[in-house]
Amino acid sequence: SSGINAEWPLRPGDPVEFFTDTTGSTNQRFYVYFYDADKKYKSTFGFTFNTVQSSGFYVYGCTDTRKPAKFEPCNGPKRLLSLRKGPGVLQVYCNGKEILNYKYSEAAKQGCSSVFNTPMKYLSIRNYDDVTKNWRSAQVYKKRSTNAVFEFDFDKRPVEFLTDTTGSALQRFYLYFYDVDKKYKSTLGFTFNKVQNNGFYLNGCTDSSKPAKFTPCSGPKRIFTLSKNDGGLKLWCNGDLVLDYSYSKAVKSGCRGVFGNSMKYLSIRSHDDVTKGWKATHPPN
Repeated sequence: SSGINAEWPLRPGDPVEFFTDTTGSTNQRFYVYFYDADKKYKSTFGFTFNTVQSSGFYVYGCTDTRKPAKFEPCNGPKRLLSLRKGPGVLQVYCNGKEILNYKYSEAAKQGCSSVFNTPMKYLSIRNYDDVTKNWRSAQVYKKRSTNAVFEFDFDKRPVEFLTDTTGSALQRFYLYFYDVDKKYKSTLGFTFNKVQNNGFYLNGCTDSSKPAKFTPCSGPKRIFTLSKNDGGLKLWCNGDLVLDYSYSKAVKSGCRGVFGNSMKYLSIRSHDDVTKGWKATHPPN
């Protein structure tokens, strides 16, 4: 909320993510305040951009207001921006791609390092900002390990996948689900090109000869967020809900029985040639 200091409960190195939408926006400004543990103002991070390009970014205490540092955000009116404060550096990702790696030691102002070496505990989305819709804490992506089975409490937390279809021929997303005993329960998969796809397959629910249709967001680099509840599965693409699948409407009557069980392990399979990493996350608002 604009003007309200929201606690930023992150471990060192973990980013904060912002869902932005420049559709119909005139100024298209992103503007965030940072505060220390005592809620004392420390710095501002902001930039102005159109649908594709940026006019540069501003960091109070680091950059020169007359000469904003240049960077290029990813394309499209809807973007997921990730901001990470690491040792000696401020990093920004746009839809999973790093677009800014700002080193305090290279700042125009000498006091930049001392400003950002202070732990930042609170943030505020300001009223100057007219593109940010919501924000959330996040974790750094874990590197993909093909066919490895990793523990994940899918009943409690959504899981997020960073994908890249650049140069990929088959462009398949392929995931296995397992129960608490690491026993295989189901598969979720879909094949797509850079814009459209030919449907998704859910073992035990859909008909393999007639995959259910849905259209993900466009672009070669996409972030898919997958959540599970008592009634079905939901899938987001770059923050937009693209699939709301109800077990009760499944082609196969045993679908609810398959996903009614607890899913405690996941595996990105060798059939998958687009997923680069994964992490626990929160459902997009």
